Amino acid sequence: MQVSAGMTMLAMVLDTLSGRSPLYRLQSFFEDKDTELLLGEALEPASFADHNVSRVLDSLYDAGTGRIFSQTAQNAIGAFALDTCLRALRHHLTWHLLAQNPLTR
Repeated sequence: MQVSAGMTMLAMVLDTLSGRSPLYRLQSFFEDKDTELLLGEALEPASFADHNVSRVLDSLYDAGTGRIFSQTAQNAIGAFALDTCLRALRHHLTWHLLAQNPLTR
């Protein structure tokens, strides 16, 4: 069964967030899961067989993982109205580094 790349990526993310099993076990990960509840579609575990996962990973590589990450980050900034001011970021990082440094305590 052909599953969209987005659905396969979502399945891999869910697997990672629940404990991270090897990709070759993605199919068995979904054997006892309600895919309709988790993914929004009732899919057979066989949908996440090795050949489907490898097809998606090849597509990700072809698209460029850096480009995908940049677009995802940009979408998150827009969706959550994140403060992208460099001053705020620098303040946060400085505070974090000082809080972690035992010499400043």
